[in-house]
Amino acid sequence: MAEATVAKPAEKKAAAKKKRLPPKVAIIDENGCTGCEVCIELCPVDCIYKYESEDAMTGVVQVDIEKCIGCSICAQYCPWETIPMVDNPLLLLEGPEEEKKAA
Repeated sequence: MAEATVAKPAEKKAAAKKKRLPPKVAIIDENGCTGCEVCIELCPVDCIYKYESEDAMTGVVQVDIEKCIGCSICAQYCPWETIPMVDNPLLLLEGPEEEKKAA
């Protein structure tokens, strides 16, 4: 009978770094965001969060692009159409090799 292998913490950390980055991620247009929180409720990976703002007109939600999977659900259901999908800036930081993996 074959023995089960368990990944060591260092191996898990290395595997996490090799995560495929989505080619597009959501961002919030802070000028149009009303803080209705529809996007927060719909996000399957909880990468959208509310933050306190002194000026309510600057928007009250943000996207953690490191957690965003690029599913675009938030962009599709935003009643104010203030969530565009943009090229993932993390891919630009990683270089052309990561861009090939994401495609």
